[in-house]
Amino acid sequence: MARLLKYLPNHYQQSIFEIDFLVLQKEKIKVLMIDLDNTLVPYDVKRPSKEVIKLLEELQTLNFTIIIVSNNSQKRVAEFLTGLPYLFVAKAHKPLKKAYRKALKLLPIQHQTNEIAVIGDQIITDVLGGNKMDFYTILVDPILKQSDVWTTKFNRFLARRVVRKIAKRYPNKYQEVLKDYAL
Repeated sequence: MARLLKYLPNHYQQSIFEIDFLVLQKEKIKVLMIDLDNTLVPYDVKRPSKEVIKLLEELQTLNFTIIIVSNNSQKRVAEFLTGLPYLFVAKAHKPLKKAYRKALKLLPIQHQTNEIAVIGDQIITDVLGGNKMDFYTILVDPILKQSDVWTTKFNRFLARRVVRKIAKRYPNKYQEVLKDYAL
């Protein structure tokens, strides 16, 4: 795969709430590694909304194993998930493979790479990291760009450049996956 295509997600949706998880289930996806900040909730929201809790419960009902994989602190992620039964990796250092290897170690059974999906709002961390592991990757729009810390703002700047290069070098793939992605 060309290096630039490592930044191309398999799928794009505006929001995690718009993903058709039944399609993922039919595709034999069993594990969902979900980013926390600006994917499930804005960066500064400390606890999950009723809508997020409902979504996670529905995903469990569909027999998905859910792991929250976040670059944020242990305190932030643990506080967010207090009282909820979900596995997590904090201070993950995405897009490094070790982030996802840590998550894989939390699983009670081994899974094939084609049974795992990564869902996140950042091309540079979530999509690149998931693609490096050969997982199925889903990009969503960030909930609030204004709440980004400086490192995320820099990553989004790099992502805009990458998306423009993909559009130029791989126009068909861009049209297929990212044409509706808001730069």
